[in-house]
Amino acid sequence: MKTLKNLLAITIALTMVGTVSAQTHIYVTGSTAFRSSAVGAINTLVGKTPDAWDGNSSGVTTSTNANAQIWNTATYIVKASWSGSTGGIQTVAGAPNFNVRFLANIGTNGVVAGSNNSDPRGSSSTNAEAHVPDMNFADTFQGGTPFNGKVNGVTYANETDNSIGIVTFRWTASENFPGTNMTPQLAQYLYTNVGVAPLSLWTGNSVDAAKVVYAGGRDPDSGTRATTYAESGIGIFTGVQQWQPINISSGVIGDIQLYPPETVNGISLPQGQGGESSGSSLRAFLTNTLSATAAGEYNGATTAYLMAYLGVSDSNGVISGQVAPNGNAVGLTWNGVAFSQTAVEQGQYTFWGYEHLDYVGNLDGNSGTGGKLAFATNLKNGVAGSSSATLNPNVALGDMQVQRFSDGGNVQPIGF
Repeated sequence: MKTLKNLLAITIALTMVGTVSAQTHIYVTGSTAFRSSAVGAINTLVGKTPDAWDGNSSGVTTSTNANAQIWNTATYIVKASWSGSTGGIQTVAGAPNFNVRFLANIGTNGVVAGSNNSDPRGSSSTNAEAHVPDMNFADTFQGGTPFNGKVNGVTYANETDNSIGIVTFRWTASENFPGTNMTPQLAQYLYTNVGVAPLSLWTGNSVDAAKVVYAGGRDPDSGTRATTYAESGIGIFTGVQQWQPINISSGVIGDIQLYPPETVNGISLPQGQGGESSGSSLRAFLTNTLSATAAGEYNGATTAYLMAYLGVSDSNGVISGQVAPNGNAVGLTWNGVAFSQTAVEQGQYTFWGYEHLDYVGNLDGNSGTGGKLAFATNLKNGVAGSSSATLNPNVALGDMQVQRFSDGGNVQPIGF
């Protein structure tokens, strides 16, 4: 009997040791526009850069701008998959009804750091783990999305909202675009007028009236889309028309079409309402020119350009020609003001939104070292306490001299 008791005590002790030393799995999703800042913050928190990342998508040059990452530490296994802000809110607030595809564990199915990894979000990918995410980065308030209360049979919880920083955006056009500025009226006309507008609206030259600009953009999972439509006055829930480049080869978009009907996370989208699932795929289009065939899809035009909205980090990559081997995209001013961190902080450049780190309830309720709540709290504090130099091109909350109280709301001075 004494021997049996000793064996039981040893077994319980070993079990407790295994429990204490077990790694906590953390699943993070959400904003592609804030991705580079989020990855940097996780690097700082866990003390290392990612052990593996998706390096197979167009335009991926480092672990920072990849669509998915894994960090493996003694305390945590952290997995990130950047599906878009609105989609992140849906999958976290709607848990457990939705999964996000993350990279499989390191050493499984050939996943290694750097290049030659598969995008985990593709349905045919073998390098994927489907899992309900724990927390999401979002460029928008939950109230600026459809995912509140009961929608399509799913009850969405109210997320614990933490504003942690400022995420910035820029209108960006395809290679050789001759215009320099974007305005709310131009955006409204372009995106609601079958997604096409004459180039002359940007250049002021009558000879450009027969040349066209196509509207490109993100799908409704995207907080970049929601912020853009709010800031420009299009309206977050307004029906729009966006065009999808196809048949791309040697730096030329061979043809273009309205996005076909599709279903995104259970929501049906009619023709033209869809878009790209990530900023990385959208930005890659903009380093190309459009063929005469693509231009001619609207009213027989012979010259055309593609216009899109991007997080500034994605925009910077294609403006500086980092997406080889094609040419450079063109960044535009917003209401005549060029993007800079100072212009955002002082209120002259208003194309920005608050970045949120959200989760439901208290996660696992464990605020001690190694718990999910402790991870989220430390990550929140780490981003909120960062300087604008660290978050570049995004902006620290503490450096802002202006504020707004809703997505796209009026920008007002703080403490005036």
